[in-house]
This record gives sequence, C-alpha cells and structure tokens, in this order.
Amino acid sequence: MQRSLTFVFLILLSITVEAAQFIEPGNENIRYTGRWDRSNPSQPWSYAKGTSLIANFYGSGISATFSDTSTDYLRIIIDGADSDSTKIQVTPGATSYELASGLNDSLHSIEIVKETDAGRWSFQGFDIEGTDARIEVPPAVLARKLVFYGDSNLGGDSLEHEQNQSARSLRGSYYGFAGIVSRMFNAQYSNISRSGASIRSLHASFDRIDWFTPGLLWDLSVDPPQAVIINIGANDVGR
Repeated sequence: MQRSLTFVFLILLSITVEAAQFIEPGNENIRYTGRWDRSNPSQPWSYAKGTSLIANFYGSGISATFSDTSTDYLRIIIDGADSDSTKIQVTPGATSYELASGLNDSLHSIEIVKETDAGRWSFQGFDIEGTDARIEVPPAVLARKLVFYGDSNLGGDSLEHEQNQSARSLRGSYYGFAGIVSRMFNAQYSNISRSGASIRSLHASFDRIDWFTPGLLWDLSVDPPQAVIINIGANDVGR
C-alpha cells in the first residue's frame, strides 16, 4: 500500500506544468524607444526601423505576440549578447513568437529591434516562463538621444550583402551606421531614414510616425534629441 501511494505522488509531481506569466504591453517596466503610436495601449505599433522594446525579466523563457501589416524582420538580443542575437520574420496576423528558451531560471534582459520598415509592427504582450516569472524594472533611460534621417545609405538597405542586393531579409538597422554610432555614444536613437529618399521627399516626412501617413504626426517634444544626423543627396545625383 505504501508503495502505491508513493507511485501516485510521483505521477502528480511529473505532470505539474508551469503556466506562462502574461505581461501586458502597457506594463510600465517595458521601455519603448523610437517613434511608437501608443494610442491603443493593448496594441502599440511602430513603423520606423530601429524602434525597439527593452525589458528585464525573471524566467527561463520568453515569447511575445506580434502582428504586422507586411513582412518585417526583428532582431532579438538576450542579455546584451548581440554577437549571439537572432533575427526573426514577423508577418500579418497576431502570432506568438518564441524569443528565447532554455535559459537559467534567473534575471535576464531582452531587446527587440525592428530591422526593416516594410509595415507597422504591433506588440501585444510577453509570455514569460519560469518558477517566478515576472518583469523587472528596465535599465536606466539613456541621457543622450539621437535622430537619423536620410536615404538607404543611412537606412541600412542591403546591409547584409556585399553586392548591394536589397532583399528585405538583407536590410537592417542594428548593425547599420545609426545603430553602431548610437551604441558608441551610449545613446538612444531613432532612425527614420527611407530607401529611395531624395532631398525633395525628405522635406515632408520628418515629423511623421509613419512615412506614408501625412496626418499621423510624432510629438517632437517626446525624447527631444541632442543631435539630428542627416545623410541625403545620393538619390538626387543625375536628376
């Protein structure tokens, strides 16, 4: 009889499953950098490349629900190890994406960077796994703020190809000029550059959240930059 009771007890232990802890997008410990539209707290979205989400969390794994109006790419950086970072594709429709798993069940950091500007990327919350899964206060806000505004040279078109191939999967921001310079200066940045931009087209878009939506304007009093870096003119040659 004693042996049977022990057997049942072991079975109950083996089927105990840890439930993931859901974190709302509006959680005050999630930091948003760059130009985000947060008018809908449950589905904040961004268009520009280089926009990011930063959080610290306790857990052994983390997933997030994203949606997009097109196909975009995001870079996932765990514990600041950018050399081991991965890039994932996000597509239209709300989908849960696994961002990290098999971590030590302890404190970790995550940074998610929008590498492309094909569509509007929407964030709909984290799911954290672990015995004490929770989100923590993120690192201190960086004092320096930079804005980069220009054409494909600054926007990272064909960044990951030596022969100037411009497939969307080869574009980027984190390892582009804007991302590298910002990290060298320990600065938060916004990269609102656009492939194909000319001097004329750049006159009208600096204050927009979405390059293609004239009436949707960014509040320029939010995170005002100490410097704006402009790189234009390449697409005006010969015109």
